[in-house]
Amino acid sequence: MKKLSICLSLYAIIALCGACKSKSSEKEVQITPTVAFTAKVSDKTVSFTNQSKDAIKYEWDFGDKSAIVTTTSPTHTYANYGSYNVTLKGYSKSNDTGMKKQTVTVLAPVCIADFSYKLGDDGVTVTFTNKSENAVRYLWDFGDKTTSTDKNPVHKYDVARGEAKIFTITLTAYPQSGKESAAALPITVVGKGSSTDPSIAEIYWTPTTPNVNDVVIFGVRNAQNVTSYKWEFGDGQSSTERNPTHKYTKAGNYTVKLTYGNSSTSKNMSSTITVNKETYKYATVVSYEITGLNWKDADGNAWDVGNGPDIFIPYVYKGSSTTPVYGEDKSARTEDVTESMLPITHKVNWKLDATAKYTFELYDYDPIGSNELMASFTFDIPQESSTKYPPFVYLFSNDYTNFIILDLEWSN
Repeated sequence: MKKLSICLSLYAIIALCGACKSKSSEKEVQITPTVAFTAKVSDKTVSFTNQSKDAIKYEWDFGDKSAIVTTTSPTHTYANYGSYNVTLKGYSKSNDTGMKKQTVTVLAPVCIADFSYKLGDDGVTVTFTNKSENAVRYLWDFGDKTTSTDKNPVHKYDVARGEAKIFTITLTAYPQSGKESAAALPITVVGKGSSTDPSIAEIYWTPTTPNVNDVVIFGVRNAQNVTSYKWEFGDGQSSTERNPTHKYTKAGNYTVKLTYGNSSTSKNMSSTITVNKETYKYATVVSYEITGLNWKDADGNAWDVGNGPDIFIPYVYKGSSTTPVYGEDKSARTEDVTESMLPITHKVNWKLDATAKYTFELYDYDPIGSNELMASFTFDIPQESSTKYPPFVYLFSNDYTNFIILDLEWSN
């Protein structure tokens, strides 16, 4: 009986030791994976190489809000260029987690503009071959005031027979994202047409940058064998004169087209004219109208005891100058003014610089003592107002109790 008890105790000790050893073994297999990866970028596509250890499954977050991917070494294409925070999680057999974060930058390829050209047998027709890299759109400037957005354009220069001219061709290439690139080459073209072909070297106009309502004179240079002209000014108007004049009534860019020729053939050429907003150098005040008055001075006293004030504007100052540009004019005054007499208009002729600020002073005339200052008005030429060159301008004194209206005429 005593032997049996001893045997049972030994078995219990052995079993307990085995259990301890088993738990110790379990702790040894709980290994946190080491997570690492590399990325190879090709345009917007990135190939990821998983270099993790002790992991059996993975989760990839590419940083662009796309779906989580569980492939070991995936390839991912981004929709846009930029920098992305990529996260890889690795899980071991015991579900322990390792994680690696890395910034992957997807750069737009550098845009490079390049081209070659070939002259045709006629000496004036040029075929261009676009050799640009990483571009999605193009702008050609042929050096004769004409352009094209074709990838590989063919352009014919209008050069008279026997005439040689040099043109600088500029190609600007634009990438999908990033900075554009430009390339330029000079080419020489020589006219080889027949002796009866109509030709014009170029069209021109003056002034080169007209304003609205300016008279623009159009013309041609080096016209040969041309007997007919038709100008289209881009605003619906046209002319058949060789040197027509035209006025544009609205600012903007207009395509001017000239069709010219003779009894055997006709040609055309076009160019873009920019018409600027109307500008003036001077604003002439032809009259001012007094429409509101403060009938008392700063001390609360009436300007004239028993009578209304004798009012006029004697001085006009430019900017901060203390020397008036227009002096006292007693003839431009109204005596014994009462409220029922308003508004009162005085004729003047003040030619003002359209870029300056002016101050007008309104006085009560005193034939014996000193004239009394009733109000002061500041006038800025309102070139940027909603009505750019208004015929009338309303001016208020600082306390808004006196106001006048200026009648303006604009000129150059």
